[in-house]
Amino acid sequence: MSVEGFPRPPDRFIVNTGEGQVIEEEKIRFFEAVLDFVGYDLSAKEAFAEILPMVLHRYDSRGQVRPTDDRISLLIMKGRLAASLLERRNDFNYVEVSFACYLTPELVSQLRESLGNK
Repeated sequence: MSVEGFPRPPDRFIVNTGEGQVIEEEKIRFFEAVLDFVGYDLSAKEAFAEILPMVLHRYDSRGQVRPTDDRISLLIMKGRLAASLLERRNDFNYVEVSFACYLTPELVSQLRESLGNK
């Protein structure tokens, strides 16, 4: 299996603070494309896929761990990382949004075989 036809992550983009709906719509569109490519129908999506949103943390000047405005969302399929979205607030208070797809031919084969699809 080649990578031809694999879902392509959206290009990185920047939005104003408060435009979370744009980010959410693009995240859902991309994650759905990944799920559809592997062949997950609605019941497989509900049973074997999950989106895990997380807030990132960092150390402050006192060495205390503090939450940031940055977030990551992971698409997990059958316990395997398939795709992600990173939202990072830059120094100008804009939100930089980057996507990644971690599908490999081997992972796609494993996920499809676990569903009985090849």
